[in-house]
Amino acid sequence: MNTLQAVGLLLLIAGIASACMTPNYVEIAGNTFSAWGISDDLNQSMNSNYGESWGSLNLNDSQILTIQNFVASGFSVKQMSEEEYDAFNANAIATNADESTCAQYSNITYSNGFAAFRFDENSAKNSICASMTNVARCTIPSANATQVPGYIPSIKSESDALVATAGTELHAESNGNNTLLQLIPYAAVAIIAAFGAMLIINPRREYDADIHRALGSETRVMLMKELASRDLTPTDLSTKVGKSKATVVEHLDRLREAELVEKIEVDGKKFVFYRLTPKGKDAMRAA
Repeated sequence: MNTLQAVGLLLLIAGIASACMTPNYVEIAGNTFSAWGISDDLNQSMNSNYGESWGSLNLNDSQILTIQNFVASGFSVKQMSEEEYDAFNANAIATNADESTCAQYSNITYSNGFAAFRFDENSAKNSICASMTNVARCTIPSANATQVPGYIPSIKSESDALVATAGTELHAESNGNNTLLQLIPYAAVAIIAAFGAMLIINPRREYDADIHRALGSETRVMLMKELASRDLTPTDLSTKVGKSKATVVEHLDRLREAELVEKIEVDGKKFVFYRLTPKGKDAMRAA
């Protein structure tokens, strides 16, 4: 694996890992706001990120504090009535009990008109889900994470909820109603992963084309193989490949143009040696 391929592999791994980290969000009155990276002053952060869209909600201090506490603890937050929350909770229980999906809710709670929850679309809640690879499920095993199929601690006390969820693995859901700003992290992840894969599969298209053209001659391939063992003069190479010195020099010039070999001239000596360049060595290793 050459340097470009190694870089590509690292970028691909980074892209996949980033894709597995789904940000929590806040949904109020049909508006969805990403809570990516917010832990301190939620109101200031939302005003900075969303401006009028957030300010027009006219949330009071108590509501903002409730959302702040939930978000800081890794929850996604959705505004709803108690009746809506009961239906939401029932749906979550049904989802957890559904063995045909790896989706799972955990740590659902309700306070001050807001439901807070964590959602893992790729959990290991059953043997089938658990048998999938971590990359496929986009989960990172945690010794602190406990997931019991069908069980949801449904709590309607904010303080109890925060204590109950301390130390657990954070999972959050992002629904389909994303704003353009929320899609930026996903676009960046896709670009990083795609670029990494491109470097692994085809590190440099022009690079490969140059090598292909330069090594299109059997004589040049023979010269490269001889130079892979040690530096040689055109005379030495002529003897080894059974070609005239003029023919060998012509082929060496083509290899120099492709940056596969280089000429070594030593001051005070009449002999000229040729050796493989780093690019030439990579080409021989890949051959």
